[in-house]
Amino acid sequence: MEGTLFGAVWMDARVAVDRDSRTAKIYEVKVTDVKFPSTKPEEQANVKSFLNEQIEGDVMTISLDRLLTAMEVVEKQRAMDDNLNNDPPKDHLQEPAGRAHPPGG
Repeated sequence: MEGTLFGAVWMDARVAVDRDSRTAKIYEVKVTDVKFPSTKPEEQANVKSFLNEQIEGDVMTISLDRLLTAMEVVEKQRAMDDNLNNDPPKDHLQEPAGRAHPPGG
């Protein structure tokens, strides 16, 4: 592969929590979508298939505290996104111009 490739990967997974040991097992991970702006749809499908083949059957155990912290970060980001205003700024140049008065006039 030439150069660096940036994109996004969406996944679904199941999580089993053991509160006594404060761990979480992540399993049945499945890549549901991939997006790489500089690639063709068939290349993206190939990447999705490749990733699913690589992670099939994998189980990852992580700290429950780490998982909860990550979830808090995601929720804060979602709240910020919900409050984001993407409306374009009002174009003041389209409004009728007022009369200019010279200083002291």
